Amino acid sequence: MSSLKETESLLFELITAPEGVAQALRESGRSASDLARMIVGDSRLSSVGRLDIYANMYFYRILDVLKADFPSVLSALGEADFHNLVTDYLLAFPSSHPSLRNVGAQLPAFLLTRTPAWLADLARLEWTRHDLFDGTDDELLTLATLQAIAPEQFAELPLKMVRAARLIELEFSVDDYGSAAGESVEKSAAATEPYRQSKTVLVWRQGTHVSHRALDPFEIRAAQLIVSGARFGYVCDLAVESYSLEEAPTRAFQLLSRLVNEQLLIA
Repeated sequence: MSSLKETESLLFELITAPEGVAQALRESGRSASDLARMIVGDSRLSSVGRLDIYANMYFYRILDVLKADFPSVLSALGEADFHNLVTDYLLAFPSSHPSLRNVGAQLPAFLLTRTPAWLADLARLEWTRHDLFDGTDDELLTLATLQAIAPEQFAELPLKMVRAARLIELEFSVDDYGSAAGESVEKSAAATEPYRQSKTVLVWRQGTHVSHRALDPFEIRAAQLIVSGARFGYVCDLAVESYSLEEAPTRAFQLLSRLVNEQLLIA
């Protein structure tokens, strides 16, 4: 007689098998009669049929989670193709954790083998937005704090990006495509198809809302410094390299003010 642990392991294996309970039974070297010793069938449904109900519920629960996590990918592909994508994805990356929070973590990499080529970028942007939604809170640098700093002390002001922020490199213009740009899924269905355009995009959580925006060359270099921690004087040096001596101070302080207003800097 199988132990409880062995029985639970077998049932989990059968329920999560993308190819169905009957096929999974055959591949495991077991028969329907083996399953019938654990699950009782009747004239309406066999033991395999009963377990298939749970297997289908499990798959559609994951499908619903991935639809919520990747609304723009769903919109771009349509219901049928997204369903097929999820089936193939779970064959390659079956869920192995009790929580479905991270079930879509490998989907962007999986889409690198699919067409159109921009789908992987779109999924990566959507996954980053999802991943940062419950990111760690930090005490924020405020405008009131900046106003209390003497002008001669600004160069020494330490800047550090909040932990609920991330820089990602994209090869396509997916940052303004449909629901990835904060629009409804219905509107994204009519969105212009992304085109090849390399971008560095900053993604961050501001309160309970996740935002993203593409950065210009000066912002990219400054953000890369600030992510690992840097003093404001270094940002000013970058501004001098990017703009004229007359314009550089204004640009540096504009960037500082914007980052503070967007709640991107740690106190």
